[in-house]
Amino acid sequence: MHVLTSGQRGIWFAQSLNPERTYYNLAQYIELRGAVDPSAFAEAIRRTIGEIPALRSVFATTADGPKQFFAADICWELPCIDLTTEDDPHRAAVEWMQIDKDKVFDLERGPPFRYALFKIAERTFYWYEANHHIINDVLGASLVDRRVAAHYRQLV
Repeated sequence: MHVLTSGQRGIWFAQSLNPERTYYNLAQYIELRGAVDPSAFAEAIRRTIGEIPALRSVFATTADGPKQFFAADICWELPCIDLTTEDDPHRAAVEWMQIDKDKVFDLERGPPFRYALFKIAERTFYWYEANHHIINDVLGASLVDRRVAAHYRQLV
């Protein structure tokens, strides 16, 4: 188990004061143009999760305060949602993402992230990602995105 950084401790205690609030959920989506292989994309994310311990973070309350540990593996599946038959696929995706963004992360069970892949049109996809700020920020998310892209390029 690892001691939390001072920034993580502040987020942990603020979240514990308002456990049903989602102030610290960071979410975005990236539009992907072209053919996307959902299986390869999911594998690219899995490989990235395997490389980045923060994405496998689980937190625990101990007598000495909150601690962080890194799970060896996370049971996780990428939801692949085909919205091409919707009247407004973009709006349907954004509504889904907003509902998801407003869900509380269970930091003691993990994972501290959620991803989904939406098919908007034949050659248009949205990759949605949500992270709890205790494990990532906007800059860190962009680095994760780059690793996923690198793995995906290798796979296809």
